[in-house]
Amino acid sequence: IEDQRNVNQSLHNQSPQRQYEIENELAKRETPINNTRSDYSAYKTKKSVVTRIEQRVFTAISGSTVTLSQFEQFVADLPDINVRNCGKDGDTPLMLLLKITPLREDNEIPKIQALLRHGASWVVKNNNGLNANDISKRHDSTVITRLKQTKVFDICDTKSPTESSYSNNKTKIMQKIFTGIKNNSYSPTQFKEDIKNVANINERNMGSR
Repeated sequence: IEDQRNVNQSLHNQSPQRQYEIENELAKRETPINNTRSDYSAYKTKKSVVTRIEQRVFTAISGSTVTLSQFEQFVADLPDINVRNCGKDGDTPLMLLLKITPLREDNEIPKIQALLRHGASWVVKNNNGLNANDISKRHDSTVITRLKQTKVFDICDTKSPTESSYSNNKTKIMQKIFTGIKNNSYSPTQFKEDIKNVANINERNMGSR
C-alpha cells in the first residue's frame, strides 16, 4: 500500500506528459496492483486487482485529465476492449461513457469513438442484463446513430484512422505480424524474432471477427 501511495504521489508531481510516460512504462510490466485508492474502487477485477493498463482507461473515464491522444493510446493497449469493472453493475468502458450525461463533443464522444474503432461491443451485457444499446437510450438518437457509424479499425489495414493512436512500438510490431501472416510474407526466422517482442501472445486484431 505504501509503495502504491509513493507511486501516486510521484505521478501527481509530474507534468501530464511525464505522467503518461511513467504510467506507460509501468503498464508495460503488466503488474497487477491492489486497488487501495477510493477513486479506483469501482474498477476492480473479480480478484480485486486491476492491471495498470485497465486502470488507466477506467481512470481516464472517471475524470482524469488525460488528452484524447493519450486515451486512444490507452485503449489501443487494452487486451480486452470489453473488460468489465467489478462495481455492482460490471460495466464496460463503453457503458461507463454512455452513462455520462450529456455526451460532450470534446470529451465523451471522441472517447466513445476511440473505443468503437477498437471493436467495443454494443451487445455485451453487464451484471444487470443491460448492454450499451440499452444504456444509450437516454441520449438523443441522432447522436447514437452517428456513433454507431464509427468504423472498426482493422490492424491489417495499411492506414489507421488516427496516426497518433497507433504510433507506439507495440502496435507497429503487431501490425507487422498480422500483415505478414495475412500476406504469407514471413520467413520463419523473422517471425520468431518479432514474436519475442510481443507483450501479449494472444493479441487479437480489430477486424469484425
